[in-house]
Amino acid sequence: MRFAFVLAAIGTLYAQDVPTWGGLTFGMAEAQARLVLGAKMVKPDPGAEHQPVDQSSGNVVMGVVRETSVKGFDGEASLLFDKGSKKLSMVTLMLTPQKDLSNQAKTEAFSRLHSDLVKKYGPPVSVTDNTILFRCGGQSIDVFATLAKDVPLLVHIAYEPTSAAKGV
Repeated sequence: MRFAFVLAAIGTLYAQDVPTWGGLTFGMAEAQARLVLGAKMVKPDPGAEHQPVDQSSGNVVMGVVRETSVKGFDGEASLLFDKGSKKLSMVTLMLTPQKDLSNQAKTEAFSRLHSDLVKKYGPPVSVTDNTILFRCGGQSIDVFATLAKDVPLLVHIAYEPTSAAKGV
């Protein structure tokens, strides 16, 4: 058990300085993330919905951004920090299409989101029906979408350091 903790701590150290969503960098302390995001970063509401589903996770949500500025989508970003080192280790976005959009506009918003990710991170390394995976600059960007007849219902994006960036 101690060995796993040491590996996790080493991984967080190696992941430092990997730029990610919102101008953040993996390995930042909470105070540093607050400096970057300013008033947009708030404390998460109490409750399990703002914490990892897996209770054995080494991460804890210590910040939330309620406005992600993703055109055509509402949602929020969760900032997960390593429980031991208290360093930023993952960012997740949970997005839903704006309710007032037509199905066509929702589909176009998802296509634009995909195109923006390709422009920023290059072509995906894997594409399946519901998942698009990007690897770039020491991080993994995993996009999971729930679609109904090509119309997005929910989009979850997870940013985390890749194994190489974690020192594994």
